[in-house]
Amino acid sequence: MKVFICRTIPQKAIDSLQQAGFDITYRTEPGNIIQSDLIKACQQVDYLFAAGHNLLDENFRNMSSS
Repeated sequence: MKVFICRTIPQKAIDSLQQAGFDITYRTEPGNIIQSDLIKACQQVDYLFAAGHNLLDENFRNMSSS
């Protein structure tokens, strides 16, 4: 399963997810990701690990579904 992490999290958390068998993609830039980039990223993965203040509204749910 592919997971996108939209904010920097501790390496220990990433390692734990990888050890559990998840294929991790993560964003290394500081700050919030803009919604259009978040939607594009989510269209390529199975799960979103949301941390921080991201706009997960109806538009996001409709556009990020695969």
